[in-house]
Amino acid sequence: MAIVNDDKKFIFFHLYKCGGTSLRTLLKENLEGSQEVLTGHALPRDVKYYYDFRGKKYQDIYNEMFKFTVVRNPFDFLLSTYHYAKAYKNHFWHTTVNKMDFNDFPMFYIKQSKKQSFC
Repeated sequence: MAIVNDDKKFIFFHLYKCGGTSLRTLLKENLEGSQEVLTGHALPRDVKYYYDFRGKKYQDIYNEMFKFTVVRNPFDFLLSTYHYAKAYKNHFWHTTVNKMDFNDFPMFYIKQSKKQSFC
């Protein structure tokens, strides 16, 4: 999910496991005109596609927007992702991660990340 504010000309990308829920809530409740766009954790490529799909005028608007996100300490991010995947049976890595020790998880994560583009 992303928060878009056309008046203030910004897009906030809510990345998973980075504490974005608090910032998303703050932006929506305190800046008039802020709206949620798309669902889940929308990546920059998803929001760009959303604007591209709407036509040239919206592509120009997207290009002019200030874009930002929040990132987390990489170790904390990996540890949180590992425990989250272990705890939730519906997580797509649940079965695999339950068979491994945390020491093996960073390399597993890197290999999985190389298989898909995040930008």
